[in-house]
Amino acid sequence: MKILLYAITTVTVGWLIFGAYMIYMTLDELSPTAIDKEYAVELVNQDTVKVYSYSSHKFYTVHCDSINSVFEIDNL
Repeated sequence: MKILLYAITTVTVGWLIFGAYMIYMTLDELSPTAIDKEYAVELVNQDTVKVYSYSSHKFYTVHCDSINSVFEIDNL
């Protein structure tokens, strides 16, 4: 009987600790509105995007495959 009570207590405390940790992690996340927006990406057509850099105030129109090069050039 003592072993069963110990097992139930251990499982209950474990779940309470896990639940508290999950609540803490949920409240600790950044909200999407708190993130600085440094660029805007707009889809022009099926394979072309327009990228606007807020820091340098420049527009870039590039192929979807080369969008990473724009971020490297503009140091985003």
